[in-house]
Amino acid sequence: MRLVGQRTAACQDRVGQSTRRSGSAVRRRPNWPREAPWFVDASGSRITKRLTDGTYTPGRLLSRNWASSSDTQGDVVATGGQWWAVWTEYVGTSRPQLELFQAYTIGGAAHGRQRITANPLRDWGPTLALTPGSTFPLNLIWVRGGPEAGQPETQTDLRRGLGSATGSWSSGNLATLGFSNVWPDAEVVGTTTYVTWIRDGRAMAADNQSGRFVSHRFNTPAIPHGRPRVAVSSGTVYAGWTATVNRAFVAARVGGVWTGAFASPANLPRPSSWSAWCPAAARRRC
Repeated sequence: MRLVGQRTAACQDRVGQSTRRSGSAVRRRPNWPREAPWFVDASGSRITKRLTDGTYTPGRLLSRNWASSSDTQGDVVATGGQWWAVWTEYVGTSRPQLELFQAYTIGGAAHGRQRITANPLRDWGPTLALTPGSTFPLNLIWVRGGPEAGQPETQTDLRRGLGSATGSWSSGNLATLGFSNVWPDAEVVGTTTYVTWIRDGRAMAADNQSGRFVSHRFNTPAIPHGRPRVAVSSGTVYAGWTATVNRAFVAARVGGVWTGAFASPANLPRPSSWSAWCPAAARRRC
């Protein structure tokens, strides 16, 4: 068992204020190879592989202990035909607790289901990002806290873990300001980690390019239950989210200045929402 610890290291810097195939849950990073979608079906959590003809294999079963259609979330990253997956499961019987589990083949051998968190608070909403070129450290960002179904709202914070090839993690607080920090997304470019998430109804973006995480709060309100997305291309940082008017909104940072605009038109017959980034090289497949 490899439990995410409480190490007080540099990765515990707090963010400051400057200024997946059918199933009940699907997660696939559009900026990584489309070979390993993670999904949930009636049998449990699975990871599958995209074949050259565009079809998918039945998938490898990672766990039969899936939480529920709304509480089972996960992410997967892939490189060189190998993958790393993290997902949520309930543990315990008298008072089930939502925790994070992992399985992976990056590094060569296949490593089956392992629990990686053990905390009295709920751990959920994970997102993964590989370090380009070296793969490690692997970045895992997730939500800690929040109520059980039917219970009063409680504070939620973001945690960041750095993972090694052995499957072990060191972690610390990432975002603790505000009351509700949820639905993170991350990308690593060079040695910089870029993150976006929702804090108290507003989209946030942060990175540690300066050596510590510095954040920006956007003015356009975001829906609280939709995951925003972050992407970096040619030095420009992009953040996308679903606004409260049910339209996709995109912000871009060039030279330290953020600008933004709605990406979907107004007055559509049905609400529109943010889904994913599509790299230009793969736009015909998106």
